[in-house]
Amino acid sequence: MEKKIITIMVALIIVATTVVAAIVIAAGGTGSAGGFTKLFDKLENPDTSATFNQYLYLPDDWESGDKVKVSDRIVDMYLYSTDTILGTTVYTVTLYFVYMGEKWTDEGAGTFFNVPSTPHHNGWMTVNHGLFWLRVSSATNIAGDYSIGDVIELQSTLEYYDQTRLAFGNWSLV
Repeated sequence: MEKKIITIMVALIIVATTVVAAIVIAAGGTGSAGGFTKLFDKLENPDTSATFNQYLYLPDDWESGDKVKVSDRIVDMYLYSTDTILGTTVYTVTLYFVYMGEKWTDEGAGTFFNVPSTPHHNGWMTVNHGLFWLRVSSATNIAGDYSIGDVIELQSTLEYYDQTRLAFGNWSLV
């Protein structure tokens, strides 16, 4: 009788392990950081005493005109606007991503930092507890072409905000 119980328990453990493995694979793997996490981890904090609500800067060896490419998983999105410019329809979609690193995390308060970005208010994109958004304009409706959970590849050209601070410019599809 004990052997039957042990055999059944082992079989249940094998089935449970297989189910968990299938779910992890279907969800995209074991949680490797996305492209924005890797990109933001390259930024610098000039105020080393600040561990929460940091204002990060791009590295000194990055220059205006440099292109930065990122592939990351869409967490949420919505169609922000549709405009017609010279007979061409332009779709602007708001995309949400998550920073999953620990470099800019305050152990007592969580993750909250600001990234230089010319399209955002006052030239700063806020990463609030890992979540942040950006807008992408395109002649195709990205919200119709991609789904939440899809990986999207974007690029930005570095430019100056107010001729003083190097920042990420508008993001576009690669």
